[in-house]
Amino acid sequence: MIGARKVMRGKGVSRKTRSGDEIIKNQSIRAASKRRTFTSALVIFLIAALFLTGTVWGTISFIDANSLRIYINRRNVGTISLSESEDFNSPTSVIRMQGPEQMTNTTYEWIEQAGSVLGREGNHHEENVIAYSFYLRNMGETAIYYTSTIVLNQLSRDVENALRIIVVEEADPGSDVEAAPEEGGGAAGDIPEEAAYKATCYAMPFLDEEIGEMKPEAISYADLNDDRATQTPFLLREGTQLDDLLGESTTTPFLGFVDEEDEEKCVVFEHTDLPLAPGEVKKFTVLVWVEGTDADCVDAIKSAYVNFEFMFEVTDENADIA
Repeated sequence: MIGARKVMRGKGVSRKTRSGDEIIKNQSIRAASKRRTFTSALVIFLIAALFLTGTVWGTISFIDANSLRIYINRRNVGTISLSESEDFNSPTSVIRMQGPEQMTNTTYEWIEQAGSVLGREGNHHEENVIAYSFYLRNMGETAIYYTSTIVLNQLSRDVENALRIIVVEEADPGSDVEAAPEEGGGAAGDIPEEAAYKATCYAMPFLDEEIGEMKPEAISYADLNDDRATQTPFLLREGTQLDDLLGESTTTPFLGFVDEEDEEKCVVFEHTDLPLAPGEVKKFTVLVWVEGTDADCVDAIKSAYVNFEFMFEVTDENADIA
């Protein structure tokens, strides 16, 4: 019986009668088979990983293009908070907003009237305008000072030269800024009479070759006697424009590139020592578009993209605010 088992295990050949060469050959075959199995599995894994990575990269690229990321410095999470709505039912430290997939040039005169813009919350972008409204709140029991900064990232094709960025915010207590007009209120409700707002339009300055100096751009060249105007705009809506809040037709220049040799990261502004009382809420609205009457709005910037970061950071958690 024992002999029979040996014959069966050897499939007709006793282990005692098998040569050393045959044993080595069979072991080599098994090893090669294992290597082929491992290699095939590795190849399948790499292909799957490559496909997944490509999918993720494509998704990230799509999401980042013409997007706005609003966030609080991680050290200050809990001290200040962000929200799409004034009630702060869902406070957060990061807001990600996706703008239009493609932004064709437009012009300032086409932007909605002040009341409609200020009366909205969250994402309310138009076809060629990034538009977002949100709130910042001091969650603590003491007054603070904070810094706000906007940075442009992943710039391409010199698109920053034709951009216009308007930031509308509630004025600080005691400010002499006039209250926004009530007419033309937006879908989110009427604007309270006591709400006072201020607005600033930012743009990359241009080189005045005659004097060899950098000068601020106009918000739009549509209504000026300037040979740099490239199109004749028309009003899409009647009513008060943002002029009342801006107060002037020129822009405030970007601070400029972080590194002169790296033209993919540009600081729009950095405002420091801004006061915020305990429990105080401030509303912000950001509008971004490519100004069609700017001389830098040319065919060369087609297919360009950019993403924006709006960051808040607490600089003093025990501020002495009068």
